[in-house]
Amino acid sequence: GRMFTQEVHIGSPSSSPAQWLAGAFYYRYKAGQQVGLQGFAVDPVDPTAAIDFDNHIKARSIALFAQATAPLGESTNITGGFRYTWDRVRSLSLVKPGGTDIILDSGRERQSDDKPTWRIALDHKFSPDILGYISYNRGIKSGNIGTGGSPATNLPYKPEQLDAYEIGLKSELFDRRVRVNAAAFYYSFKQIQFQRIQNGAGIIFNGPSAKSYGGEIEIEARATEDLTLTAGAGILRTRIGNFPGAPSTCRFP
Repeated sequence: GRMFTQEVHIGSPSSSPAQWLAGAFYYRYKAGQQVGLQGFAVDPVDPTAAIDFDNHIKARSIALFAQATAPLGESTNITGGFRYTWDRVRSLSLVKPGGTDIILDSGRERQSDDKPTWRIALDHKFSPDILGYISYNRGIKSGNIGTGGSPATNLPYKPEQLDAYEIGLKSELFDRRVRVNAAAFYYSFKQIQFQRIQNGAGIIFNGPSAKSYGGEIEIEARATEDLTLTAGAGILRTRIGNFPGAPSTCRFP
């Protein structure tokens, strides 16, 4: 395979009251893969039978992005960011008798998505050692096209989308000998990317929506110059939406 990527940034000077960054991203990928099967897996009565799965894929991603943090008074900052991504993927799948150029089956697939993502955050210093924040982020995991199997299994799948909400507190107490960080979060997923095994090939496909929420706390205390104590706890609850035909594993048939 061959891959090329380039990213360009332009940012504010460090002395600027408002810090900002803008840039562009480019990614290109091209690859080919051939998987061969021989023997009874191809023909239950002919141990010499062979078949080749020849797959080719081309992908391109372009994005423009910018983010800025500006002060709101002496103790509060607001952050806003935005990114727009253009993704394009094309694939060609061929099935041939082993060692020949005869095409028994073929398939072409295209996957394209244009997606905006963003970030909004607010942080406030209650004191020099205590910082609180709240944020909302939207992110995506890019879609793609499966490879490695037959045209019937090399199918496109859409991007997975996440809306993440978080509120938290970061602090350093008792002359910075104790550090306490706590956060609560709520995640909302759409078109989650799952994997199932079909005819020996791993197929990625989009599932339903899901909700996940919880919280966590981390404590670090410097008891002496040579002893540091750490502790942490978390709670998580996840619920997946209605999912007919969900992949599952029967561990004890």
